[in-house]
Amino acid sequence: MSPIYYIHDGERLFQRVMRICDEIEKSKEIEITMHSRVLIFNILTAITEDPHPSWRVMQFDLREILENKIETLPKNLNEVINYEKPKKRLTSFHLLHWLGLRLDSICPFEKEKKGDYRNE
Repeated sequence: MSPIYYIHDGERLFQRVMRICDEIEKSKEIEITMHSRVLIFNILTAITEDPHPSWRVMQFDLREILENKIETLPKNLNEVINYEKPKKRLTSFHLLHWLGLRLDSICPFEKEKKGDYRNE
């Protein structure tokens, strides 16, 4: 059984990611690999399915945050493509490289101090 069935509304969310990626592919004339699409899906669903412990303590509406991140996915994918400048295919490593540089800026939660989260 596919992992998308273990996640609340997983199939619907995966189809949304697929549609967004398809639209970006057409507009940018670039392939977004299946590994990239699955990575995006996993990152997005981790917001509600595998959140950082402090997010639960702060009682954020994680579904609202997930929805916001899905809505900003086209903008973020365009930023990845503009920064990474892949020739024909956007791979999961393009995504990981871009995320490594920008994770704090796209994370929906303010950080206390670097490293504090490791104590939880």
